[in-house]
Amino acid sequence: MDYRSHKWPLRHIAAMAFLLAGLAAAVWLDCRIAALALCGLLAVACAGLIRLYHNTLEDTGLMFKALANEDYTFRLPVRHRTNGSRRYLNEQFNAYCRHAGRQRLARHEHDVFHQLVMEHIRTGVVVVDEEGRVLQANPMALQLLGLHALNDIAALKVYGNEVVEAFRESPPGIARPVTLRNLREQKTLWMHVARLTTQNGTWRLLTLDDTRPALDGHEVETWSKLLHVMSHEIMNSITPIISLSAALTAKENAGREECLRGLQVIHDTSDGLLCFVENCRKLMTLPQPLPCLFYVKELFAELQTLPLVPEAIAWDCDTQPADLMLYADKTLVRQVLLNLIRNAVQAIDGQTGRIACKAFATADDHVVIQVSNDGPAIPEAERAHAFTPFFTTKRQGSGLGLSVCRQIMTASQGTISLLSPGAQGWNTTFVLDFA
Repeated sequence: MDYRSHKWPLRHIAAMAFLLAGLAAAVWLDCRIAALALCGLLAVACAGLIRLYHNTLEDTGLMFKALANEDYTFRLPVRHRTNGSRRYLNEQFNAYCRHAGRQRLARHEHDVFHQLVMEHIRTGVVVVDEEGRVLQANPMALQLLGLHALNDIAALKVYGNEVVEAFRESPPGIARPVTLRNLREQKTLWMHVARLTTQNGTWRLLTLDDTRPALDGHEVETWSKLLHVMSHEIMNSITPIISLSAALTAKENAGREECLRGLQVIHDTSDGLLCFVENCRKLMTLPQPLPCLFYVKELFAELQTLPLVPEAIAWDCDTQPADLMLYADKTLVRQVLLNLIRNAVQAIDGQTGRIACKAFATADDHVVIQVSNDGPAIPEAERAHAFTPFFTTKRQGSGLGLSVCRQIMTASQGTISLLSPGAQGWNTTFVLDFA
């Protein structure tokens, strides 16, 4: 509040001080008429000061009541006759109410938008406090859980105590399946957990997804592609065998040399078909990982002793820190790295080039292994199918190497991905991320 808003009260107080001084002088000089006049003026001044105090107190009380009731439409008078101090106080309060009203309207609009999003997203969202009380559950969550309402996690006991414990105790940051069983059906939901701590306590945000429709559609599409590829490869191998064997059988005077050439063709074709079936078997029967702790640097050293990379290609391995350890199946991880290194050698295709294997730990305790090479970058049209079974651009390739690598990484609770060309200065970089 600036000095000008105090002018009237200060003048009033100064006038009272002069009146008191004059009254004291009149009493001292025994001037009764002047003393009586000064007493009257002093009474008027006191009445004005009391009225100011009363009005200010009344306005302050109304202000606090309005704030307590969150009534931001309330306004105090700022008429022309209102004195400066009171008018300034009322104007400031009215300005605050206008600002708070706009903020309240913005919060209301945000809440409405949030509620609209919660009602229409196709992911179930459940917010739970430390006591297991459900603070919010959107319609999709109720639909996935098969409930009309959810006020407490204990209501999920209809699916068994293990479901209740999963909702209560699942650690944040890890996705896990939750199976709901009843007399009618059984379905599995994927649950993600996040924890939020505020001054009001700790909340658990649970998101639920039903992956069955997407998985069913993807499974049908995958099997369709697999059967198409298998039938195509089998027919390509069997057709010449049938034709050649029928031709040799039809010839009554076929010579020994001609029969041997025909049998050699049949043998080579059958051997190729057997190799194809063996690759399919490997894809279908991946061994169960047996994880253990091992030093990544030692694994790199073992790989470098193998005759994998020609002398024309420089191969560097780097581990940060040097004693970095990984908890995984060492044999399966070696298989993945062997596949990626062989692919890098084939990409460089006998030219001078470089391959780099780099391992490091991230801030969230993940172990990451990168295999990079400076051979020709994979075209964008082929990058999307890099991990698709039986997809290959090599004349002698089976199209199963990267698919098996992805299966191994999935079984090892990790991921494999392909970075964009030019990332970190390399044309091609595969990233293995072990959680």
